[in-house]
Amino acid sequence: MRSLRPMTTLWLGPLLTASAMALAFGIEHRDLRAVAIAFPIGGSFGLLLFGPIVAAEMFRGQLLHWLHRQWNRIHRYFAFAMAISLGYLMACSHYKVCDAFTFVAAATVFVGAMVGTFVGVAFKGGPDRAA
Repeated sequence: MRSLRPMTTLWLGPLLTASAMALAFGIEHRDLRAVAIAFPIGGSFGLLLFGPIVAAEMFRGQLLHWLHRQWNRIHRYFAFAMAISLGYLMACSHYKVCDAFTFVAAATVFVGAMVGTFVGVAFKGGPDRAA
């Protein structure tokens, strides 16, 4: 099966995410205002989800050489930062505490997941199987 071109993914992904979110809010709230608010929120969420995938596909050739040399260092630091941040988020959830570090930890987990997606798409399964 052929994969979609990056620009097609960049347009269709957020559009379908926005449509699904608007449909879900429309069914739940039965209000046109809720649908009008949910559509751009869903589109921006879709852009956040599909953006790293599109960037990895578009710049795959340039990144493979650099990432192949830096893979262990990048992976190690992002995994460590995400583990610490996830532990902090779990502790905040357990003790029902929310402070500025909670948002920093959530952002760290999100950025780590996006970088992991980016690297995973660029390598298509790991640095050893990079094509």
